[in-house]
Amino acid sequence: MKPVSRTFVIGSQPSALATNVAHLLGCEVTSIRAKIFDDGETRLRLPVSVACKEIIIFQTITDQPDAVIFETLRLVDAAKNSGAKAITVVFPCYPYARQDRIVQDGCGLPPKLVAKLLKTAGADRQVTVELHAPKQIDDFPLSTFNLSTEALFADYLRQRTEKTDEILLFAPDRSALPRVQSIAKALGCDFDWVDKQRLVDGSLKLSDFHGNVRGKSVYIVDDRIDTGGTLIAVATHLKQAGAKRIVGIVTHGVTSIALLEHLKTTGLDRLVETDTRNVTRDKNFVEVLSVAELLAKKLKSLDKID
Repeated sequence: MKPVSRTFVIGSQPSALATNVAHLLGCEVTSIRAKIFDDGETRLRLPVSVACKEIIIFQTITDQPDAVIFETLRLVDAAKNSGAKAITVVFPCYPYARQDRIVQDGCGLPPKLVAKLLKTAGADRQVTVELHAPKQIDDFPLSTFNLSTEALFADYLRQRTEKTDEILLFAPDRSALPRVQSIAKALGCDFDWVDKQRLVDGSLKLSDFHGNVRGKSVYIVDDRIDTGGTLIAVATHLKQAGAKRIVGIVTHGVTSIALLEHLKTTGLDRLVETDTRNVTRDKNFVEVLSVAELLAKKLKSLDKID
């Protein structure tokens, strides 16, 4: 096996993360060409030859996931028809990742559907970061590499000024507990958790808070923030329970200015998030960790094709 030439394609929602990953890989960035017709249809074109090359299609989804998914399928199809040797799709934040189970009759499984469509279009594999339910990839028909941010978060926490016995990691529900336990073990610090139930009307019910947070710097670790409901409810309770400092630390962060402003009024002292989405920046409240090296390392390991 030997390395093949790579083409790095960024979709219509570019990001600094995509550019940084391309730089780490030593690739030039290729932007797609698009023409919009009067009836609203678009024509997409890869402006460079991809014949006998490995093509990486990097899609940062901040909004309009349906449009980005269809755009990705068209780019995969175009690359396949143009003779690409291998096609890797990168979704740092996987579309529809939260809808990983059927909660009501008549619903489907969008994450699995995305993988099926990509495979049908001609993709060979996909790379993502911190899926909401990692086990679901066992049912994906497309080779999927799910990268964990546990080491990134552990390294960040090691650099804090607090002593280990002053830090407490907190899981906002049982699904986040394995990740919290793993990071706590790496750091040698304590962890706690709460049981969460989402009611029929969409509201949250928190019960059975475990452990003592009084006087601790508490880091609430989760995979993503969308409405912020869970983080707000947990932070409010921890504040009332006597936590000295409360920090949210999440992989897929806040993209809404309104939500960010709301989070700042709920007792949360700081928010740490990665750049898997085009997050809303606030230097006095938000700290952004990059997953560029994490993604580049995995993509380099995939650059040898039979």
